[in-house]
Amino acid sequence: MNISASTISTFGILYLLMMAFSCLPIYFLYNFGSKAKKAIENRDSIQLELCLEALKKHYKFIGIIAIITIGFNFLGLVVGIILGISDAIAGV
Repeated sequence: MNISASTISTFGILYLLMMAFSCLPIYFLYNFGSKAKKAIENRDSIQLELCLEALKKHYKFIGIIAIITIGFNFLGLVVGIILGISDAIAGV
């Protein structure tokens, strides 16, 4: 099995992109936790609003990723059905 350098670099770039997308919601969740702790300790309503904004960003990001994932799954299903029908018609 011969694996070229371009294949390795392509998977490396894809891995880095996936890691960046994974770190963003974790960052939003960290902001929520740290600001919530400050809000509880100081009884600060402004910090509470900021921490809830960070939580809103987190859930919005997760929701968008879920919608994109469902869209790709649906697209794969449609392509699979079309390819299956075309193979059945062609008699492969």
